[in-house]
Parts: sequence; C-alpha cells; structure tokens
Amino acid sequence: SIAFSGGGNLGSSRLNNAHTPVIQNNSDIYSLIYTHKADKWTFTPYVQYTYIKERASLGLNDDAQTVGGALIASYQYDDNISFAGRGEYITSDGNMNVTSYGNESDAWTLTFTPTYQKGAFFTRGEASYVGLNNETSGSGFGRNGTKDDQARLLLEAGFLF
Repeated sequence: SIAFSGGGNLGSSRLNNAHTPVIQNNSDIYSLIYTHKADKWTFTPYVQYTYIKERASLGLNDDAQTVGGALIASYQYDDNISFAGRGEYITSDGNMNVTSYGNESDAWTLTFTPTYQKGAFFTRGEASYVGLNNETSGSGFGRNGTKDDQARLLLEAGFLF
C-alpha cells in the first residue's frame, strides 16, 4: 500500500509549550509511506518533509525545513512473538531550531523491539541508539547537553483493550 498524508496550520498560533513549540504549531508536514507485507514480514519505508514559513510576528525569522526518512521492518515469529526494527534519519535546514538539536543539525537512530503478546496481555522491550551531527552546544544529550549520542533501554507491559 502507498499512503500520503499532510497537515498544517491554515492560520498561525502563538501557543508555545514543551509539548508543541511555536515552530511545530506553525509548520506544514507531509509524509509518503509505503507498506509491503510478505508472509511473516512487513516493511514500511517512509519519507517526511516539514516546512516552517517565516513569521517574524511569532519570532520565526526565516523559512526552515526538515527532511527525514525511516525504514521499519517487523517479523511475526508466531502468534505470540514478534520482532521489529527501525532506522531513522532527519536533517534540518534554515536559521531556526526546527529539531530539538539546533540549527542545521541532523540525527539518526536504530531501534530493536521484541514483543510478546498472549490474549490482551503484552510485554515489550526496546533498545535504541541515537546519534547527532552538528548539534548546537547544549542541545545534545547528557546532563549538560554536550553528548552527541545516547543509548536507551525500555521495558513495558500492559493490557490491550
């Protein structure tokens, strides 16, 4: 299957908080997604583009954009066990901090996610690694924002309803 999605603010918004900064609230986003299923495998590559128009009244002093892409692959081992992996890359261009890591920065990540599900119960692990390039000083990882990479482990469990 192929899907295209897009969205954006037809006006402008001054809303600016940790969940949705003013840049995101005034951007346009477009994604092109392809999904291919072959037996127990599913592959989903996609590309994504965001555009932020200059709006000096909101403190957005120049046009900016991001371009990103990903490949997600999953394998259904049996009725209860599956494995998924994801590789992603995003880069920014322009004079605004349109990613979390600063002007003209880029980031990439690799993630592995095994899952067990029995009925409504599930448990899932996740191991991921993120790398940064050209990040603004203080916008990276670690206590002082000076590290250009980060590893993460996660374990979750719950019930689907």
